[in-house]
Amino acid sequence: MKNALACLAIVSAFTVFALQACGGDDNKSDAGPDGTTTDAASDAGQDVQQQGDGGACPNYTGSVTLCKAAIQRCNTCGAATTKFTQCEITNIDAVCNWVNGVFSSQYQNATAACATQCDVDADTACLNAALADASLSATQQKTADDYCARCGQDAGCAAALAKTLNLVDINDNVATQIDTSCTPDAGGPDSGACGAKYLNCYGTIVQKALGANPCDGG
Repeated sequence: MKNALACLAIVSAFTVFALQACGGDDNKSDAGPDGTTTDAASDAGQDVQQQGDGGACPNYTGSVTLCKAAIQRCNTCGAATTKFTQCEITNIDAVCNWVNGVFSSQYQNATAACATQCDVDADTACLNAALADASLSATQQKTADDYCARCGQDAGCAAALAKTLNLVDINDNVATQIDTSCTPDAGGPDSGACGAKYLNCYGTIVQKALGANPCDGG
């Protein structure tokens, strides 16, 4: 998980395109997402399963779904496939509490459904399929709707924004912070608070959430 911040910082250019399609683009571009976005939050979530050098599977008696799935994968596929750092093994409860505060129940449940897929490609395909079928929570949907009410130009804005920012991946608490802090209070699609400024605000909030990882950097 030491690479979580780096994963989040990689926000695809398609995110900007989606925001432009919804409005708030100084160049009046009408480009849109094409399904090839960088899923930063999911990448960071997979770090829970795939990063580290501890060489063993932790013991965990808690209830956080993503952690239970990661440990199931570790026990099924081997510690060499699903690595935990020594810090994560030692501080598993704190790490799992952090995980639960960042990643949504939809993302955690999707990960659990794919926990026994040891092949990386099969695991990725399984996770993508599970998330494609997942519905947004009311809070996640509100985050998209509120942005589009101020910055949107077409009926497809909310769906495009939710897909491109992978809102289904993030916890409702994080989504609420994005909605409260980033959604413009005034203006319209041409507002400077739409588009890139909103994207930067979104990235800052999710980066801060990922930065609370108790084992960040090791």
